[in-house]
Amino acid sequence: MLDHRSRAPPGNKPTPRELANCRPWLAGELELLTRRRVVLALGRVGHDAFLKVSGWRARFAHGAVTRLPDGTWLVASYHPSRQNTNTGTLTRAMWHAVFRRVRALVDRG
Repeated sequence: MLDHRSRAPPGNKPTPRELANCRPWLAGELELLTRRRVVLALGRVGHDAFLKVSGWRARFAHGAVTRLPDGTWLVASYHPSRQNTNTGTLTRAMWHAVFRRVRALVDRG
């Protein structure tokens, strides 16, 4: 029998209740990151969760870069799940390009 932690959630995404349960933890982590300059959001779920906690809006698209009102750069990426990598939705080249963009934004200061 498979352990429940080894399977994807229904519809391959967390439920609204699961997201709501995690939101206070995300908010707490973000409060600790007082010098953040760049946030890399993995997947639409991560992207939307960050925006919900932050109170801002931005469009999700792989590789999209948004400058938020507080000066933070938000970089969006497809989630590196097996589903996305096995189907070619997220390739190694795409993944590396996102990290090169993040590095460039961090180095920009």
